[in-house]
Amino acid sequence: MGKTEDYVSELHTEKAASISSNSESVPRFYGQDEDSIVEQGNSNNILEPVRSIQRSVKEVKEDVQNSVGVSGGILGRSITGRSAVSSVRDPGQPPDGGVLAWTICIGGHLVIACTWGYIASFGVFQTYYATLGHPPSDISWVGSVQIFLLFFIGAFSGRALDAGYFHHIFVTGVIFQLIGVFMTSLATKYWQLFLAQGVCNGIANGLQFCPTLSLVSTYFSKHRAFALGFVATGSATGGLLFPGLVRSLLPRIGFPWTIRVLGFIMMGFSAISIAVLRTRLPPRKSGPIIEISAFREPAYSFYVFAIFFCFWSLYFAFYYVGAFGRDIIGVTYEESIDLLLIMNGIGIPGRLLPNFFADRTFGPLNMITPFAFGTGILFYGWAGVRSRAAVYSISCYISFIDDRRIQNGNEIRDGFYCCQLRMFDWSASSVSS
Repeated sequence: MGKTEDYVSELHTEKAASISSNSESVPRFYGQDEDSIVEQGNSNNILEPVRSIQRSVKEVKEDVQNSVGVSGGILGRSITGRSAVSSVRDPGQPPDGGVLAWTICIGGHLVIACTWGYIASFGVFQTYYATLGHPPSDISWVGSVQIFLLFFIGAFSGRALDAGYFHHIFVTGVIFQLIGVFMTSLATKYWQLFLAQGVCNGIANGLQFCPTLSLVSTYFSKHRAFALGFVATGSATGGLLFPGLVRSLLPRIGFPWTIRVLGFIMMGFSAISIAVLRTRLPPRKSGPIIEISAFREPAYSFYVFAIFFCFWSLYFAFYYVGAFGRDIIGVTYEESIDLLLIMNGIGIPGRLLPNFFADRTFGPLNMITPFAFGTGILFYGWAGVRSRAAVYSISCYISFIDDRRIQNGNEIRDGFYCCQLRMFDWSASSVSS
């Protein structure tokens, strides 16, 4: 609170100096209590500037406290809180609904469909690339690098949003995304797939996902968890759309044109997102790019450490359920795609229903805890799956619970924390192969 008091004191002094330059009668009353001034026989008109200063200082103090929290800690900061620098132009309270806010949610939904939806569809590429003779470990590097770069880049692109450069980085991400997808359609060797789908698309996703999620959260307060849940269902939208198209088009038009069709769909989704997404809060130019000092707070550090391990197994099932069904259970290639489609489809209620209750009853952190334990138990149970019925059942359960973990992580994390989580996703996807 030391910085808060200093800042309020500076504003107090500046207000007094400003008024004294316009009226010579104000300084002799500044610093006195109102009772003593009244006793001197001054009129209410003369008292009004003093009262205005007091009201302004009180409002600024409350504004700063809302921004940094009562304890000044990183966990006490609200996503919609206004910084001390940006409070000069107060955007007011989040609309928490209405046409504009839900339009922003639709734009965010399409962004997640093109980023996480494409990543959640990697199981179809994992299965297809395996039929071309690539070992699973090589294929896993493509998907794991892609998901790692998504959040590693997000540690920096999120700060660019704060500085007022949302559209600059978002449009850059769209350009990288389209280049990566269309170059994937031309790839004939493994290193080309790695650079196009792994590196280029990973950078593109990092420039789009984190800023978009943070942008949407500034429009909501009480209904924030549900709004983010709706945005996150874009992963299920893309996870249903892209694998379905690959399964239908691949035998008919071949791999290159199938990927190009996906690219044209992403182009349309991105055009809508560019048109509707807009920032609400004023830019905050000052501040560190990465706030390392946040890890000095034990509560935050322990939270990051715990979620570290929750995210380690996050996309294991999405990447390998198809290959497991085809190689171990003996299902056909089409059936292995069905498994991925089912997992992504279950993600819709898996993201909306728990978020509804998180907003109204339990809170996001209290919701994530039992689902994290449930996911671990189901992964142990996966070792005993030996039939078609069992693999379909385990896919449904894991998808519902895993999607709950994804969404709660999205609600309560910051950019540097995301960077750390992706290191675990990177290693987990590669080691598991």
